[in-house]
Amino acid sequence: MSEPFIIMSAPNGARRQKTDHANIPLSPGELAKCAEEIIDAGASIIHLHVRDEQGVHSLNVDRYRAAIAAIRDAVGDKIIIQATSEAVGRYSRQEQIAMVRELKPEAVSLALRELCPGENEVNEMADFAKWMARENIFPQYILYDETDYQRFDDYRRRGVFDNDHPFTLFVLGSYRNDTPEKDVAQLKQRTRQAA
Repeated sequence: MSEPFIIMSAPNGARRQKTDHANIPLSPGELAKCAEEIIDAGASIIHLHVRDEQGVHSLNVDRYRAAIAAIRDAVGDKIIIQATSEAVGRYSRQEQIAMVRELKPEAVSLALRELCPGENEVNEMADFAKWMARENIFPQYILYDETDYQRFDDYRRRGVFDNDHPFTLFVLGSYRNDTPEKDVAQLKQRTRQAA
């Protein structure tokens, strides 16, 4: 018997442009068409980035609302739309949290190191997690390395995330110097420990 699984598509990311890939979906209409295509391919979640007038990563709530509306018009409720709160070096943690509080997306990705960079922010993170639970926002916590994982696991055990089994994404390969092989080895080790 196979285990159930989720296919999530992240079709555009925060950095790539049309010059990198002519068919990258950036506009609301392009994202709506992409949502139709990824549903047909078996995806149940779209990880959504929006852009400003210059095509740069944005956390603008109106841009998110336009993209979400276009996707809903195209596919209804056939897919979960996950907004990203990613800073990309442009936004503070306060701006990230403010975007989520104003937009109230059905799902959101949150980089632990951005929103809770240390012990001083733990209480605020716990309050934010409780607020998301009350608002029925499904958070996904992004972990980039072993340090993120250790902090996350400590916070989880302390009840910071208001959930015994929070949804996580452990990034394999990234913009740092570690190798993807090291990331995979760490993930396998943690998966065995959690079993």
